[in-house]
Amino acid sequence: MEALGINPLQLAAQIVNFLIIFFILYKLTYRTILKVLGEREKKIWESMEYSDKIKAEWEKMGKVHTEEVGKARKEAEMIREEAKLAADENRQGILTEAREEAEGLVKKEMAAFEEKKRAEEKTLRTKTIEMSTLIAERLIRDYLRKEDQQSMVDEAIKQLDSMKS
Repeated sequence: MEALGINPLQLAAQIVNFLIIFFILYKLTYRTILKVLGEREKKIWESMEYSDKIKAEWEKMGKVHTEEVGKARKEAEMIREEAKLAADENRQGILTEAREEAEGLVKKEMAAFEEKKRAEEKTLRTKTIEMSTLIAERLIRDYLRKEDQQSMVDEAIKQLDSMKS
């Protein structure tokens, strides 16, 4: 060993020194280091368990949220359908009311037209009778004698009296 440049006495002393330092460090720091590592490991496991709980809770909340969104969508769809039906009913009511009002106006205008037509016909008849009477009067006056005129008037009076009876 000496040929290699190793002194056995010095090597033994260094080994003894190493073992003494190792023993002292083991007694003083090994337990502390193990304790710190154990605490860190415990905290890591607790953090992992907590993150698993949070993840499970998050997934649960996601499912609840998805269900609530689904319910809200269904409810919104129902409200939309109800509004659509109400609008259709309202539209039908308005159309029916407008149709009835238009028919009423047409009937009213037709009645007014018929009334006006009757009034015009009555006026036309009256004027026709007046003109016929005027023409007949002139013809009678110009072409008939007084005695013939008197006999015609008497005959007309008799006819009127017989109509009244």
